[in-house]
Amino acid sequence: MLLVLLADACTGRIGPIGGRSPLGANGSGSGSVGAETMTPDAGALPESRPIAPLRRLSRAQYNNTVQDLLGNTSKPADKFLSDTLGAFSGSAALARVSPIEVDEYRAAAEQLASDAVQNLDALLPCQPAAMGDEPCARQFIADFGLRVYRRPLGSDESDSLLQTFRDARTEGDFVFGIQAVLTAMLESPYFLYRVDLPPAGAAAGAVVLLDSYAVASRLSYFLWNSMPDAELFTKAQAGKLTEPSDVEAEARRMLADARARPAITDFFGQWLLLAGLDNMTKDPTLFPDYSDALRLSMQTETLKFSEYVMFDADARLDTLLLSPKSFVDGALAALYGLPSAQSFTLVDLDPTQRAGILTQASLLTVTAHNDSTSPTRRGKFVRDRLMCQSPPPPPPNVSFKLPPPKPGESARERYAVHVANPSCASCHTLTDPVGFGFENYDAIGKYRSSDGGKAIDASGQVNASNDIDGPFVGVIELSQKLARSEQVRDCMARQWFRYAQGRNEADGDEASVRVALAAFEAKGSDLRELIVATTLADAFRLRVVEVSP
Repeated sequence: MLLVLLADACTGRIGPIGGRSPLGANGSGSGSVGAETMTPDAGALPESRPIAPLRRLSRAQYNNTVQDLLGNTSKPADKFLSDTLGAFSGSAALARVSPIEVDEYRAAAEQLASDAVQNLDALLPCQPAAMGDEPCARQFIADFGLRVYRRPLGSDESDSLLQTFRDARTEGDFVFGIQAVLTAMLESPYFLYRVDLPPAGAAAGAVVLLDSYAVASRLSYFLWNSMPDAELFTKAQAGKLTEPSDVEAEARRMLADARARPAITDFFGQWLLLAGLDNMTKDPTLFPDYSDALRLSMQTETLKFSEYVMFDADARLDTLLLSPKSFVDGALAALYGLPSAQSFTLVDLDPTQRAGILTQASLLTVTAHNDSTSPTRRGKFVRDRLMCQSPPPPPPNVSFKLPPPKPGESARERYAVHVANPSCASCHTLTDPVGFGFENYDAIGKYRSSDGGKAIDASGQVNASNDIDGPFVGVIELSQKLARSEQVRDCMARQWFRYAQGRNEADGDEASVRVALAAFEAKGSDLRELIVATTLADAFRLRVVEVSP
């Protein structure tokens, strides 16, 4: 049954299941009709037609949710299949599940439910001995179901779950019945997916406001990577998350909460490809200092640095790109040529060698080869992640293998074949001239002044940009160009949009991107303000109805 439900969910059109409507008669599930069920005036939002595809909980979101929901810290999703496709986990492109994943969800639900009923007093809102088994089960379904599905249950849903309790009760005791109900809830698409249901009666093609429960979930999974807290549920129940001022107030409250730190740094970890370090190997004869411990230190540095910039410094884009400070431990101190450090400490780096994220060892390592640097990979990273300007795909049947290095040959000389080949030049003239600026850093991010016995030439060139074309020397000068680029600020707005929405922007999203970008620029490229502005854009609070519910 779960496989059927999840297969239905993958269409993006979850509707009645087994003849039952997932919501109450008015579509809110709570018996009240508020502003969230109204269709905005057609002339008010002429450019905004945001889509709302289904999104499965990412592994991190699943773990965080069951911890907040049940107090369970076992992190069962760590054993699930990978949930990364493209830039960010939890993407709408990952909505479809395989039979293996269905089995993983079923096993996790059964174990979580079994563990939860071991402490029944903490789980139940009532005492069956005082209230009676079935009335207490019904109250549990209503109260706990609200938190599991992140919205009130419709009467048909409650009745179905109560029948599950009754059926299980015939085979066991009250505890067994509650365990069966909880298992069913945790296997439901309404738990496993983030479902933004349109109001009942909405016409196909209409642009509608999301209800307050949907906005609460969007806020919590964007800013905390977990389910809404009690305050968000209270605001949702009162219908107080439809006005921009209400959404902004909650976004700022949530950013000030400690739970925002791991969620926001999760964006940076994914945006900067840090997961690529997990399986990154290096030739031990060329890089004997590279180890699992150093690799972990590299990841930790960048996560701590991004958290510092966002929450302890000024959150400005130029600080992210240009700060000569970072966090190092003993392994990184040796790599960076600094005095030994016992644990991660915020230190001043050599400002002629290090500035911001582009000079950190994590990024330099993950964008290099096993045995050498890669101007192509490093230049492509800048184009993709900071300029949102992906190079064109390579022509068919092209060889990706460079000729073997010659004695005394530098990477710049070796990579010259890319632009000499007409079939490769259209792509590599965008990437390699940018990547050559990184040549002062070897394949594990160690600073160097020579390559192949020759002095490093770190001169580079940005071509075909919107506003920063021209030469530069070294990564620090490149970072300075990027920090003042409107194209880069626009790209940052788009990257946060993609992280929040789980999809790339579509034709109906440009107005939302422009709103966020305008706020970002007006506040001096403050990334926290960009995050808040992302929650206020149309795409965050509205959706197009694909099919009438």
